[in-house]
Amino acid sequence: MPFCSLSSTLSISPQTLFEDWLLTLYSIIFTFLPVLAYGCFNKDIEPAILLRKPRLYRANSGNADLGVRSFFWYFFVGVSGQLKSVLELKYCRELDHCGNVMSAQRR
Repeated sequence: MPFCSLSSTLSISPQTLFEDWLLTLYSIIFTFLPVLAYGCFNKDIEPAILLRKPRLYRANSGNADLGVRSFFWYFFVGVSGQLKSVLELKYCRELDHCGNVMSAQRR
């Protein structure tokens, strides 16, 4: 999303904002390592423990964390965050433009 919102700043040119190594590092750290860590450290709860403590099962039953309501909530959070960043970018551009006009008038 930052690439889409900032492409107008670069006049829709193929020039990138970040170096290649930084994009690769971002891709590894934020997409690969969390999945790897989850896969390595995730443990199933043994049936004997679930029989002794049924609260552990009830907390995750019915896909409470993966429901439609939570999906749309996180979707809304993502879209509103992107909208906020685009509005901030436009506001800062206008302030910079006004600041440049004001400084040119003082001369």
